[in-house]
Amino acid sequence: MNLLRASNLDGRLHQFLVFHAFSRARPPLSSQAFPSVIYHARRCFAQINGNQVRVGNVLEYKGKLVMVKRAQAVKPGKGGAFNQVELRDIRTGLKYHERLRASESVEKVRLDDEELYDYLYEEGDKLVLMNKQDFTQIEVSRNVLSETEQKFLQEGLTLRVQFHEGSPLLVRLPRTLVVEVASTEPFSKGSQASPTFKPATLSNGEVLKVPPFVGVGEKVIINTEEMEYQSRV
Repeated sequence: MNLLRASNLDGRLHQFLVFHAFSRARPPLSSQAFPSVIYHARRCFAQINGNQVRVGNVLEYKGKLVMVKRAQAVKPGKGGAFNQVELRDIRTGLKYHERLRASESVEKVRLDDEELYDYLYEEGDKLVLMNKQDFTQIEVSRNVLSETEQKFLQEGLTLRVQFHEGSPLLVRLPRTLVVEVASTEPFSKGSQASPTFKPATLSNGEVLKVPPFVGVGEKVIINTEEMEYQSRV
């Protein structure tokens, strides 16, 4: 019975696509005309293999919406290759690790295009943002940003927001930020044992590795995707 249904569905899908390929009017796909076909097609496009998962992807995994923070392909001496990933639960902010094999299918969540919002203020466990184009305001949970990312919030900072099914789901910092160094060890030109990088405390309290020539009061550009030093201003 299931095989018969699959066969009928494939036949209907083929007829539907052929019709739209040769129709003069080329009307938009209608979920009302062929609901099961459209649903089936949408589901197919959302499915990816475990080895196709990349950093930044949003997945629906084990009943949760998660963001991929890290992904590394692993080829062990024995057994099949797999993708070692670090996932972050978008709702709670909790992180955990999983192994995704190439034979395993996961669902990649479709997100709307990025919209730009200005950070206004914090209210309880919510962040209040304002759309830069139409000035509408929205509230999002603090958990959409990690504790480290939250340290970089300041009034007027432009954030990148993506919606899913009408609700704001993903919030990202600008790809780069300029931050002042509050304290760090002085650089000694005569020292042969100077480290390649040294710890520096930024004006927001976050500690970052910087080159030895960066001093107190200087401004540096950081890559917010990796939370790493990029260059000196």
